[in-house]
Amino acid sequence: MPSSKKKSSRKPRQKQNPVAVSKNPRSTPSSVNSKNFRWNTENADLEGEYGWSKIELKALLNEVIPRLQKYETMTWGEIEGKESHFIDVDNCSKEAQKRLKEIKLDDVEQLFSLRIGSRKRIFGWRKEAIFYVLWWDPDHKIYLSKIKHT
Repeated sequence: MPSSKKKSSRKPRQKQNPVAVSKNPRSTPSSVNSKNFRWNTENADLEGEYGWSKIELKALLNEVIPRLQKYETMTWGEIEGKESHFIDVDNCSKEAQKRLKEIKLDDVEQLFSLRIGSRKRIFGWRKEAIFYVLWWDPDHKIYLSKIKHT
């Protein structure tokens, strides 16, 4: 006797789209802490007050690139800390916030400040274990850290 199958009114289950990784991490997942630092310049800002067009070639070749190469030998767990850390965009200079709007990156809530020298910083954001270079800040003007006991 043939079985009669009812047609189901249920829709087939669709695979969910993978969640995009945010440019706004609030903390570092432990899985990222064990990964080596990598960097990417596809979104580097060339103009503006902190644009890469302002860097001197000597500083780029003698300070920035060697320091980035040193970071490549380190894990994020070794890098992230007191000297290199996340910063809420709300705590950045007004000029930096304005520039983010101009270059259509005002959806970024946090930047990562990567220490190059005593005052010199590279700002960008992190997606997984990749640091996306954004700005060169040789005078520590994007984020004025609060000095203790002042």
